[in-house]
Amino acid sequence: MDFDDKPWQRLKSLVKTCDFCPAQWDGQTEDGQEVYIRYRWGYLTVEVAGRVVYSASIGDGLDGGMNEETLRKLTGIRVV
Repeated sequence: MDFDDKPWQRLKSLVKTCDFCPAQWDGQTEDGQEVYIRYRWGYLTVEVAGRVVYSASIGDGLDGGMNEETLRKLTGIRVV
């Protein structure tokens, strides 16, 4: 996928905090804003400072597992 380069896609940290149901990550943008990413029930959301900046239904209603490589491909997120 091609993405426009958005500030929320460039993170200075990204840590997976749960593997499955939900798969979730905490991170921080280059300018220090908190990032929360969650994948559960087939729905992926990325929040920055409590505001949803990306959301997509990508799996079936029972899906809740995702690896970081897939997350990066779907969202364009990278750690810089």
